[in-house]
Amino acid sequence: METIDKDFFNDKLCYLAHPFSSNEIGGERRNYEDVTNIAANLFDRGYAVYSPITHCYPIKLINNGQWDFWMAFDTILTGRCDILILCPDWENSRGCNEEKRIFEEQGKPWFLLSDLP
Repeated sequence: METIDKDFFNDKLCYLAHPFSSNEIGGERRNYEDVTNIAANLFDRGYAVYSPITHCYPIKLINNGQWDFWMAFDTILTGRCDILILCPDWENSRGCNEEKRIFEEQGKPWFLLSDLP
């Protein structure tokens, strides 16, 4: 794989896609905590990150919107973001696959978290 230059990410807003739904007790909360830690680490490294789970989970606890509700909202935000970053296990997430499809359809770049400089 080609080396990614960190400067490529300057002045760009990154959309951080991470699996959320879980059939395990406490799984959604654990996914929220995991991706929030990832987002905080990326902020510390100089990335501008929007994490739909981090930014919306507290609201979901109140309104409990279903997948279609949140995907419609996330689709608006994908249009505002420049780059998609996919977290581990994204392949098994319906939402992450849809977000990747949207970014590809818009001709926007995407990267695996593990490949970031």
